[in-house]
Amino acid sequence: ELLNQSLQIDVNKPSFIVEYRTKLKELYKQTNNDEAYRQQLWQLVTKDKPGNLDNFNELKSLYSNKEWIDIREKIFAALGNSDRIDILYEQEKLYDKLLEYVIEKPGLSYLFKYEKVLKEQYPQELLQKYTTELNIEARYTANRRTYQEWVRILKRMTKITGGKEAVQSIVTEWKILYKNRRAMMEELNRL
Repeated sequence: ELLNQSLQIDVNKPSFIVEYRTKLKELYKQTNNDEAYRQQLWQLVTKDKPGNLDNFNELKSLYSNKEWIDIREKIFAALGNSDRIDILYEQEKLYDKLLEYVIEKPGLSYLFKYEKVLKEQYPQELLQKYTTELNIEARYTANRRTYQEWVRILKRMTKITGGKEAVQSIVTEWKILYKNRRAMMEELNRL
């Protein structure tokens, strides 16, 4: 009762909410109140602490493999395209969904994070994402350090199947488009 009251009182304090729900979850588990236990886990997984693998796996353990597929899809629907759903896609080995997520996110941070898991199955898609993001950045002049970073990324791309050809294409295009950027040309020549 006290924990439920605390949930209402501290509704705008996320760290407290997680703590209260976690304690409630454990209490319901100990008292064999299965429905309330599942509800607390559901709240933690979908709202209060999304992306937490411990809670996610604990919820998963309550269902059969067949049941879990439906529950998992409901979790994904509840989370939408939140910043933590990628962790769950990877956990569930849903690499097609993970790839979609990585491609939709602007920038390269998620691509860096999941490149190892995705590069064997989706090399062309990853190379296209790299190419798109690098070409967006290359539109604007930058300092030498940024050009060096781009070259490091290009080197990274060569380790993906078909990457050498993709990098060669990018470099050829950049040498035509940005030939007046001396520092950029010097860094590309070091590739």
